[in-house]
Amino acid sequence: MAASQQSSCIRISANILSGDIPVSIEHKLNSNNSLQVKAGPTIGFGKGGVEGGKSRWTFHAFGSVEVRHYLNFARRLRKNKSIEYFSGTYISLEPFIQSNSLASINDSNRKTGGQFTTYINLGFQKQYNGIFFIGGAIGYTPITHSFSKPIPKELSPVKLNFLLGIKL
Repeated sequence: MAASQQSSCIRISANILSGDIPVSIEHKLNSNNSLQVKAGPTIGFGKGGVEGGKSRWTFHAFGSVEVRHYLNFARRLRKNKSIEYFSGTYISLEPFIQSNSLASINDSNRKTGGQFTTYINLGFQKQYNGIFFIGGAIGYTPITHSFSKPIPKELSPVKLNFLLGIKL
């Protein structure tokens, strides 16, 4: 028998593609919708830092609040699959904020990388054995504001996430 959906879930994960290490809490709003709040550090890496072309590392803080609508909960339940801990496919709206760099290696211009964006995401997540977590999403941002002037070339209207983590 498929497990029912929990009212909330706390996770820590690592985004393999972006360097984010979020702690998140996801809370059920109703049968197909949830609210996820996440925050944590992120690590940026780039080539050609201002210090003689060396690799450049920056460290930021970030946070977001994401409203998710799960597309396949009813279907998963009909097929006797679990929706425990919000396992399923979703679309979401995610305002996201990232600080300017808090620390850097090989980059003397520390006031870079801060941004506010709003993403529209299509994603999935799955909880295994009640502990291990895997998730992925592709997001598009019609709204981006950089705290740096001029706007850095690194800001892309598309983001890819691939998360591995555990439930706390």
